Amino acid sequence: MVAILDKPTQGFRSYILGSTSDPPSIVLKHLDSDLLTESNRKRLSRPEIKQVAKCVLQALHVLHRDGLVHTDVKLDNIFVNYSQSQRFSTIQLGDCGGVVSENSDFAKEGHLIGAGSTRSPEATFQLPWGTATDIWSFGNAILSLLYGGDYHLFNPGIEGFKPDDNEYELTVLKRMYKFFGPFPQSYDDFHDRETITIVNYINNLGPPEKPFHRVTTREVSPADNKFIRRIMKLDPRDRPTTGQLLADEWFTEESEDTRDPVPEKPEAADA
Repeated sequence: MVAILDKPTQGFRSYILGSTSDPPSIVLKHLDSDLLTESNRKRLSRPEIKQVAKCVLQALHVLHRDGLVHTDVKLDNIFVNYSQSQRFSTIQLGDCGGVVSENSDFAKEGHLIGAGSTRSPEATFQLPWGTATDIWSFGNAILSLLYGGDYHLFNPGIEGFKPDDNEYELTVLKRMYKFFGPFPQSYDDFHDRETITIVNYINNLGPPEKPFHRVTTREVSPADNKFIRRIMKLDPRDRPTTGQLLADEWFTEESEDTRDPVPEKPEAADA
């Protein structure tokens, strides 16, 4: 069954048509675009990012209160409709085919989920994961919206790696460490020898190169930086819940957007 979030406070609504003689058909509500496309087309303003964040958190709250994990929160799974009075009239979290209970064997055994550069540290290590993995991926999506211009903080492509390269996932972890490290000693609690070996290797590379609290205000506004740092905790047990995030003062503050404009991409040379 495929479901989409019709309204965050009303739960999921499925549209299934069919008869006994014909194969079932699934009809989904039309949505104009997705946020990856929209962010690449034009970086979102701070109020637009907050609108997105609130809608996605409300959707995740519906799932998480029942112990369900989306497992693949990313910009191209967040869909929008346009509006004349504001940029987006509707924002919906979609692609719910991977929703799974955090009490399932699938979650407890740490099966791989999501995309390499958007999944949480614990999911990358293939440790047991739960609703906190969605919180990390949500924060990752908001980070990409803050930067805009198709820039994704943990993308190994920035360092020249492709998804099929052996160093790809290790580079994702190194970039997590670069901005939000070091990995805490509490990872020992997971009692996974391979994970501990990798964590110790990364932590011994030296101090994190660019702790996120030192990111300049020309990249990320101070209030946005504070909100992101509350979310992007390497230990899933340290991350806030959807309810805690929805109550954050970030949603009501109206500080200045200090970000520099997105650099223009060079035009392709004439053939």
